[in-house]
Amino acid sequence: EPEGQIARWVQILQEYDFEIQHRKGTSHGNAIALSLEDPVKRDANIARMQRKSSGWKQTFP
Repeated sequence: EPEGQIARWVQILQEYDFEIQHRKGTSHGNAIALSLEDPVKRDANIARMQRKSSGWKQTFP
């Protein structure tokens, strides 16, 4: 019997009519890439994108 978070997901998903289709792991390259991304590199990329979009230029003495 599901408990906790799984039980809540089951309850929410029961409201929908859907069919689950199996896909090979090799078909999930996009999801795998996201889960394996280096968090330090990801945070640096986010900071770089924010600096570009903010219009501010970062300078150092």
